[in-house]
Amino acid sequence: MPLAYMVSVAAMPLGLLLAGAILWGRGQDYNLHRLCGVLLGGVFWGLVATLVYDLYRLLIKLLLALPFDPYRVQPVFGHIITGLPASHSLALFLGWGYHLWMGILLGMMFALVRPRGGALAGLVFVMLIQVVRLAAYPSVLQASWEDQEFVANGIIGMGLWGVVLGTGLRTWRWRDA
Repeated sequence: MPLAYMVSVAAMPLGLLLAGAILWGRGQDYNLHRLCGVLLGGVFWGLVATLVYDLYRLLIKLLLALPFDPYRVQPVFGHIITGLPASHSLALFLGWGYHLWMGILLGMMFALVRPRGGALAGLVFVMLIQVVRLAAYPSVLQASWEDQEFVANGIIGMGLWGVVLGTGLRTWRWRDA
């Protein structure tokens, strides 16, 4: 796996384990419990938001009869991670796994920054991510600003992702436990 992907997969979880160990070592059980509640909210709502985003992409393609593959990046991620052809089952599996894991990690990041969530905060968060994504993807995935599907799904679909994440965290009760 290329280092850039390994860092994105492992850095935050390892950092959180270190933070948890420090809190536990200092006897700060209450703070550790709160951190875990916030992170669980990010995991849960990050995954839910990612699944809603994936469903949105399929529905928009079917309802509008658009001629694009709404899931074209997952095999590319799998190819980059494994070096195998994008159609290889391991590349597909790991590409989808990476996609879902990134949704969860971004959900945890948002939950740490904004534990109480909020639809507008989720939308702002994801639009900042979208700016980075649109800057990086053209070179990594050969996508461009002229690609209407890429831009529309990124802005509308990711906007939906952020609203679902922010709204879900607003209702999350474990963050205050």
